[in-house]
Amino acid sequence: MNELGKKPTKFILCAALNHCAKTLNCRLGLQIHTQVIKTGNEENMFISSALLDVYAKCGALGDARKVFDGMKRHDQVSWTSIISGFSQNGEGGEAILLFKEMSGTHIKPNCFTYASVISACTGLELAFGCSTLLHAHVIKLGYDNNSYIVSSLIDCYSKCGRIEQAASLFNATSDRDSIVLNSMISGYSQNLYGKEALKLFVKMRNDNLSPTDHTFTSILNACGSLTALVQGRQLHALMVEKNGVLCTSMISGYAQTGRGSDGLELFDSLVKEEGFTPDHVCFTAVLTACNHAGFLDRGIEYFKKMRRDYGLVPELDQYACLVDLYARTGHLKKAKELMEEMPFDPNSVMWSSFLSSCKVYGEVKLGREAAQKLSQMEPDSAVPFVTLANLYGAAGLWNEAVQMRKLMRLKGIRKSAGWSWVEVGLKSAEF
Repeated sequence: MNELGKKPTKFILCAALNHCAKTLNCRLGLQIHTQVIKTGNEENMFISSALLDVYAKCGALGDARKVFDGMKRHDQVSWTSIISGFSQNGEGGEAILLFKEMSGTHIKPNCFTYASVISACTGLELAFGCSTLLHAHVIKLGYDNNSYIVSSLIDCYSKCGRIEQAASLFNATSDRDSIVLNSMISGYSQNLYGKEALKLFVKMRNDNLSPTDHTFTSILNACGSLTALVQGRQLHALMVEKNGVLCTSMISGYAQTGRGSDGLELFDSLVKEEGFTPDHVCFTAVLTACNHAGFLDRGIEYFKKMRRDYGLVPELDQYACLVDLYARTGHLKKAKELMEEMPFDPNSVMWSSFLSSCKVYGEVKLGREAAQKLSQMEPDSAVPFVTLANLYGAAGLWNEAVQMRKLMRLKGIRKSAGWSWVEVGLKSAEF
């Protein structure tokens, strides 16, 4: 159009920017931004909102903020775009501050705004309290059955280790579409409720709802945790039938069944030979494979590749994998340093994993600190008390071990019974 000497209309500029946002084409977005300035459309609210959306989705948060601050008026679209951009790029604290700022205006948040700010809570230290407060808000507004909001809440509760709350919300939801089901399956899998994850997946298939690549990853994780090899093979066949080789799902499956090297070999092959472009979920699977195989150097390199080669900003899940990898390989101080330096507050899952590694390597001082952190986050959990007592016992600190047991009894905390699964023929038995 420029070559023909014609001036692009506002409609064309908006459509072009929307395309850039969908395809994450920041470079083209910059060029269109130049045209917006040349044509004198900087103050058009619809064009500015579309431009803001491009920068936010591409992770250019500084540019997104400049556009947002330069707007004379804001609407639901611009507020939601800036909040979503910060939330999706690991800046949860900033997203929540923006949400508070929005709450002081006459613009009311919509379902997508709430879904974004709930997701922003995930990486924060007070994630559970923050998400329950927002949950109360959406109930008052009548948004509590919206799929995106329910999915975000289930995801947040699950990542906080509050699987009971996630399941309760899921059971209370009347419209359980594929978005909600995928989130609950993922939540069960993350919290090692493999049997429940498999049951939901079967229901999903019976209801003719389409699983995503992320669903397959979660289910393969569940099969790995339950050693359900038959179901794992069936899923592999289903994935090949559905969409060829689903890289993320296969890597995760390899990792869970002790074949991390094969998973990494598959990943490297697809990237080099097939031009495969990994996303955050795929890198989580790759780092998990490194974790299970004990490949510290390769894990660090893959973590660096996220930003360097693919422009992906590491999220809480990828940091958690790397922290766990450092800890499992005995680099406990480095693991703790990473938890302190990362742009997220460590959650209970990370502290619990770190505490377990402290027990393995007999690191009393760091173990005591991890147990205190975990106890603050989960005051009713027996894990910090039992693990620290065992750590004290292994180090010959018998008085401290006895004191831990006494403290458990005084607080009325009891260790829950463990369960095991074994597959015999085509049936899984639990005991």
